[in-house]
Amino acid sequence: MSAVHVFCFKPNLICCTRIDHQKVTQFAASIKSCKPPEVL
Repeated sequence: MSAVHVFCFKPNLICCTRIDHQKVTQFAASIKSCKPPEVL
């Protein structure tokens, strides 16, 4: 089992890599769902 490699270049820039594109997409979706709601 290989893991998704995550690199944070800036506080708002995250790079995810792995051979399996589906796993990277799934991981990115789970990260995006953790985003706090925007304050109006």
